[in-house]
This record gives sequence, structure tokens and C-alpha cells, in this order.
Amino acid sequence: MRRVRRTTTFFLIISFLVLWALVLGIVGPTAIVELLGIHQGYLVVFLVAAFGGISSLTATSYFATIITLAAGGLDPVLLGILGGAGVTIGDSLFFFAGRHGRNVLPDEWYASLERFGKWLRKQPSWIIPAVVYVYAAFTPFPNEFVTVSVGLCGTRYRRIVLPLLLGNITITILIASFVAQIA
Repeated sequence: MRRVRRTTTFFLIISFLVLWALVLGIVGPTAIVELLGIHQGYLVVFLVAAFGGISSLTATSYFATIITLAAGGLDPVLLGILGGAGVTIGDSLFFFAGRHGRNVLPDEWYASLERFGKWLRKQPSWIIPAVVYVYAAFTPFPNEFVTVSVGLCGTRYRRIVLPLLLGNITITILIASFVAQIA
């Protein structure tokens, strides 16, 4: 019964991610921005980050929104804080998909993940948060790679949420500040 509940939870999370990606593909973030209006720029960046961050396919819409709003004169620090918080919401869903997904993997994969998770737990406690921060703040790749991975390995959410949030804020502020300087 417990495995059925875990499998159901996993497939519900995956179904939500796929459904939201389809909605964004059909409606598009531009339509959302037009609906809300440019005067609500900070709300727009949060919503695009939260909902656009759910799919690595729509990450470009998030960065396009940041660039547009920063060039339009919005404060890079506020864009960073609100955008980083929004992206962290989307990334968290992928973490939980990985966390619950480990229970539906074939036994041979699960054994490998357990060995890797055991090895990770032997490392200094600062390694995983540091890797998550550096990855989120300074790489151009979607955060889903790292969030799903640490979720699959059994890492606790509280160990990665703050470094993930700070990394997302950092990269957003860096991009928005760069654009504001050249605009």
C-alpha cells in the first residue's frame, strides 16, 4: 500500500509538470505578461519565474522577462529576490519529483542510488549546499539536473532550499544588473 501511495504521488507530480508545460506552450508567458500589464512587472517576474521555472523548456522565457524588465528600468535587486524566489518554487517541485521518484525506480537503480547517497552522507556537510549554490548561481544549465539528482539520492530538502534560493537570486541579480548597466 505504501509503494502504491508513493507511486501515485510521483505520477501526480509528473502529471502536473507536464500539464503546466503544455499550458505554457499553448498560452505562452508573453500572453501572461500582456494580461497583467507592464506596471505589475515585479508580480510578472515572480509568476513567470514560479510557473516558467517548472519546465526547463521555459527557462528562456524567464530570462527574457528579466532582461526586458531590467532594461525597462526595474530594480535588479528586487527582480533578483522575487525572480529567485519564484524559480526556487519550480525547482522545488523537481526536487520532490526526484525524492518520490526514487521509490518507483527498478531495484538495481535504487541500490545504486543508495550507495551514492551513502557516499554523499560521508562527505562534509557543506559539500551539497555549496555545490547546489554554485550550480544555481553560476551555470547556464537548468537547475532540474541538480535538484532531481539530490532528491533521488535522498538529500533532505532543508539542506538545499536556502543555497538553491540564494543561487537563483544571485544569477537573476547578475543578469538584471548587467542588462541595467548596458541599457
